Amino acid sequence: LSLYSEAENLIANTDRPETQLLRARILDSHAWALLPLGREKDAEALFEESLQCKELHQDKTGMAISTTGLAICASKMGDTQKSLVRLEQARSLNNETGSYEFEVRNLLSIIQAQQVLGNKNAVWDTIKQSKEILESGQITDLDDLNSLKEELTEIEKKPLPES
Repeated sequence: LSLYSEAENLIANTDRPETQLLRARILDSHAWALLPLGREKDAEALFEESLQCKELHQDKTGMAISTTGLAICASKMGDTQKSLVRLEQARSLNNETGSYEFEVRNLLSIIQAQQVLGNKNAVWDTIKQSKEILESGQITDLDDLNSLKEELTEIEKKPLPES
């Protein structure tokens, strides 16, 4: 973990956009490494800093990654509503950039958050949205497509709220 900090510090004081975006990716990597260690607050701070840089430079793909990380942090810290908001933001960014696999991954997480919050109609609507993307042909990698279909099928097997 100290290597992340060293790398961050080496390139922290530059005005070059490509170097700032590189630093943002290092911040994300550091944050992702902290999550399994139970250091959600530290990870959240790193994702926030990374997101600010990416917003400044309009790196929408990077913004989606950092925003998804923030959603996971919020979920792990017990704030399902905040997690849901972040997942919706990430989903929108992934849609804008044509990252449909990650949009569906966000939707699957949104379904779980909606279940926790008891948003019955939203669960069904989100399942429908997921299926529409999976059946649209927008996800061209068959392994990804099949994996996402299996995950959705597993979610559908669980007792869901009545519509």
